[in-house]
Amino acid sequence: MLQMNLIKKLKTSYQIKLSNNHRFLCHTMGSKTIVFDSSSWEKMAELSKPKDPGYIQFSQNDDYLYIKRTIGTICVYETGGFQLVKTINLIKNLGLS
Repeated sequence: MLQMNLIKKLKTSYQIKLSNNHRFLCHTMGSKTIVFDSSSWEKMAELSKPKDPGYIQFSQNDDYLYIKRTIGTICVYETGGFQLVKTINLIKNLGLS
């Protein structure tokens, strides 16, 4: 018979994404994004920008984490230390405001 053991219990997540190299597990909550090391389950980062994350994606080489806000802003983090590299305001850049 197949038996499964609980490894980590997460709070309510709106999106969960595993990096391409399976090193990071990232999940979005109401107002922040949490990144875990998937081998030790240590919390690597708690990212508060953007305020209401809607979509998350790792770059193909896993060097960057892209977090899109539900209303258009994209925050780019480098995955070495999860420092914010760039914020792109799509509404402002496209002249829609």
